[in-house]
Amino acid sequence: MNEHTLRTGAFALLAVLFAGCGGESPPEGPASAESAPATAAQQTAPAPDTAASAPAEPESEPAEPAFAPTAADVAAYGQGLRREVELLRDARERLRQAGSDDERLEILGEIQPRELRREGAAAAGTSEARYAQIVSAFNDVLAKREMAAASQQMMPSAAELDSMPPEHRAQVEENLRQMQAAWGDPYAGLAEPTVDAIEQHADELAQLRAEHIALLAQPM
Repeated sequence: MNEHTLRTGAFALLAVLFAGCGGESPPEGPASAESAPATAAQQTAPAPDTAASAPAEPESEPAEPAFAPTAADVAAYGQGLRREVELLRDARERLRQAGSDDERLEILGEIQPRELRREGAAAAGTSEARYAQIVSAFNDVLAKREMAAASQQMMPSAAELDSMPPEHRAQVEENLRQMQAAWGDPYAGLAEPTVDAIEQHADELAQLRAEHIALLAQPM
């Protein structure tokens, strides 16, 4: 074998070796081949619809309509409150004459809030639940009427306002407006017949309510 032949064979062997370890990457193994389609699928798969998969929220129940007392409820309020006042008066007198602690406890049990409400509802001719709504509504009306009357008494006369310096007068008038706004209209939301019925019996109902409060506040 001459030198030329040896040199030619060496060049051929180098060419083969260079092709095997050149710039191209070696073919992927089985694991890499299997992961490629999965990666492609993950890239092309649509994002999950979170709105559709999330559980539906339960629908909220509709709000109950506000209680609106009627003109007939004005009479029911008076009848029920009158009965409660009678029970409180009677209980106070009986407590004075009670001879034992057991007797006193029995009397006090008869004038607990639930017992008074039950007796008042029976006298008013309505259910305990409705009676409680009636009492709450008209107690609120009467309280606002009282505060409105008190604010009127605090209001200076026209002559007094005229004699005030402008800045002082403006401050007094603003304070009065804020007081009236804080208590609001006693008859807001009430129908005209209900307002008329309250106005007709306002003094009597206010006296009943005041006595009821006093009897509850006084120690037995």
